[in-house]
Amino acid sequence: MSTALTGAAGEHYVAYKLSLQGYCVGLSRGGSPYVDIMLSNMDGEGVAIQVKTSKGARRQGKRSSENDRWEFDVGPKAKVLGGERLLYAFVDLNWGQGAPAVFIVPSNDVKLMFQGTNYPRNMFWLMDGVRQKYFERWDYIERLLKKEPNPALQPTAVALGITDSTGNPSSSTLAAPASGGAG
Repeated sequence: MSTALTGAAGEHYVAYKLSLQGYCVGLSRGGSPYVDIMLSNMDGEGVAIQVKTSKGARRQGKRSSENDRWEFDVGPKAKVLGGERLLYAFVDLNWGQGAPAVFIVPSNDVKLMFQGTNYPRNMFWLMDGVRQKYFERWDYIERLLKKEPNPALQPTAVALGITDSTGNPSSSTLAAPASGGAG
């Protein structure tokens, strides 16, 4: 599988997992330099995700199992990309043996790793000891987007000028329209 197809497989897998969680997910066009996936909740709050995919990211330590890790090439932009609403999704396709492994990592954690370095190639290592901090941590995204609609942002009948049968403004909040299924 080519590098481009490997990257596309990881991006589509992450988009699939996020769609299953009820987010509005958009994939950027191929070759976007900073963001691969944009997603939002019902309030329009968004998060950007940079996806890095490997056919097989797992590495065994040569001298000690303490060096067992997952390894992803992040390139030079890892030194500058950072922000609260920008996350990395590191996807290990496991050489096609079983489901991919996904690590959700805040971009500032990645940026911090490379601060002040001058490596010819930036490889992000996820050591076994920090696996649980990032493995399948979709809740990092959920916390940023607070999946439930913010009632303060929902239109009210009063604000929209809707009145009851006596002409008085109704104080009830309008219900969000029901979802009509997949679109």
